[in-house]
Amino acid sequence: MEKIKLAKWRGLSRSLLFSVSSIAASMAIASSPVLAATLASSQAQFQLDNFSQRPDTTSTFTDIDSFSTVSVRGEVKTSARPSAFFSDAPLENLSALGNSSTLATGKGNNYFGEVQSEADVFGTFAIEEAESFSFDFASFLDLETSIQNTRSESATAVGDISIFLLDSTDSNNVAILDFFFLSGNLSTPDDSSDFLVFDNSNNVTLTNSSQNLSVDGNEEFLSADFQGSFQRFFDRQTRLTLIAIQTDDVSVVARPVSIPESGFDLTLLMFGVASILKRKRSRLV
Repeated sequence: MEKIKLAKWRGLSRSLLFSVSSIAASMAIASSPVLAATLASSQAQFQLDNFSQRPDTTSTFTDIDSFSTVSVRGEVKTSARPSAFFSDAPLENLSALGNSSTLATGKGNNYFGEVQSEADVFGTFAIEEAESFSFDFASFLDLETSIQNTRSESATAVGDISIFLLDSTDSNNVAILDFFFLSGNLSTPDDSSDFLVFDNSNNVTLTNSSQNLSVDGNEEFLSADFQGSFQRFFDRQTRLTLIAIQTDDVSVVARPVSIPESGFDLTLLMFGVASILKRKRSRLV
């Protein structure tokens, strides 16, 4: 299957990504009787299948960024394994998948460690007049954080899964038609910034969902599982672009330490998404 050029859609996906800032984490911590320890890890996944028609073009993208600062009395480790896949199978078996597992751990004193990952899939579809387009999706997000010393340690995990259906008939006037997003944040010990949010447009139907949060104390976790479908009728020929974006960011800190500037803007909060999407809604068909 022909591969689309990434430059154009990577730029667009970055704009969408910054509208729905993200980080995802899943973690389990083993305590040391001598040294304090921190841990943040992530597990996130989306799957798209049961498409009503085959795409004309597909492409995928993955990326990892890692930062760390360690003193002689500290130790920090980070790892990430993002993957993205858009199959070239017959229509009945056609699927797209994004998956990541991200981890940051630290022990001792005076350290900082952060790892970020991204997994995207892209597809374009030619829709005829009086034709419907549909597909099913499933998304899973699991975040956990843990620390031992609330005075000097912190751990953060944020995750986001976003699916956008765009009208790209006019390349100079690309519009968001439909969307689904799921985002969560855990910051330990700062419980005030913990959240789990999701939203979807009118042509997205949620068929199953579950949420589980524990956001109190030195060990926190958050998990969410959503399943649903996109379905839209078109009264004219339309060029569609499907973009699914998954980002993860986990970090651990033991102070004092000088923290380098992150490659991703971690100050973006999901609460800004509501106003951004509200402005976008005016362009929905």
